[in-house]
This record gives sequence, structure tokens and C-alpha cells, in this order.
Amino acid sequence: MKVTVLGSGTSHGVPMIGCQCDVCKSPNPRNNRFRASITVEKNGKVILVDTTPELRVQCLEFDVKQIDSVFITHLHADHIFGFDDLRRFNVMSGQAMPVYSDALTCGGIRDIFPYIFAPPKAGGGIPQVDLKEVQPVFSLFDMEIRAFYVLHGALPVLAFRFDDFAYVTDTNSIPLAAMDQLRNLDV
Repeated sequence: MKVTVLGSGTSHGVPMIGCQCDVCKSPNPRNNRFRASITVEKNGKVILVDTTPELRVQCLEFDVKQIDSVFITHLHADHIFGFDDLRRFNVMSGQAMPVYSDALTCGGIRDIFPYIFAPPKAGGGIPQVDLKEVQPVFSLFDMEIRAFYVLHGALPVLAFRFDDFAYVTDTNSIPLAAMDQLRNLDV
């Protein structure tokens, strides 16, 4: 399995617009970070977790040429506003993109991007997606995947375990049930 961190910055990204702090003004390239997102690759298949507003730039920067499935952790703008960029992967693969999340997030995606699900008669460039409600445990691309909740303030946010690797973003509290999902990890 190969994991690529496409971004590890805050919801604003780093540097932040108008910020004069030492980190944001730093010439150190480590202080230039895209918003949080990863790819997980196994057996020639690539899963993207979250579609940040700079998804296009992340894919160019990290040479991501293939995405076979997308997982969305929650509905905040910094995790979904690159959703429209999935259409390029539709063109390259010739098929709809499976997108996994919980029922609330899938419903929110339908509300935020209505043109995808009830497209107008004319126009172009509409992502083709297949929203799927994630199960607590399932298999995809020869990986056991577990979906569980952590807390982002009071908001439940999905975290994912891919075999022995876990990805937990935007959390300030990990409930005991989620801690059980994080035992015996490699990473």
C-alpha cells in the first residue's frame, strides 16, 4: 500500500491569505501546505480521501493520473469544494466515479451540487458520480476498509481504516468506539 499526503494544512491552507505570522511568511517549503487530503494506492487502484478546493493543483503537483474511488469525510468546504474536478477522471476512465460517505454527507453533496444529479438539458462538464453509503466494514480493491466516527467539535466526521493504515482528519476528540478501530495499526 502506498499513501500520499496531498495536503495537511488547515481549512485556510498554509500560508493563509493576509497572514503575517512567521509560518505564513516563512521561505521554508514545508510551510506551504494544501488542505487535508490523501490518496491510498493498492493493487493498481487509487482511492482519494476528500476533494479539497485545490484538488486540481494537488493532482498536478503529485502526478495523480488515476482515481478509482473517492471517500468523503464530511461536508465542510475544505473537504468537498474540489468535487467538480472529478469530471476529468471520468473522462480518463470512461466511467462514473464511486463516491463513499455517510447518508448525511451524500445528501449534502446532492444539495450542494444539484447540477450533477439533475443536470440541465444543455451544457457540459458535469461529473459522473455514483454516491454510495459507506458501511462500517467492507472490502474494496482487496483492502478491508472500516468507517467510523471521530468528533470535529460536535460534528461527527468519518475516519477510515484501510487494512493497517488509518486516516483521521479534523478531530478534537476520538470516542472510545473509534479508539478500538485504531488498535494494532502499522500507521
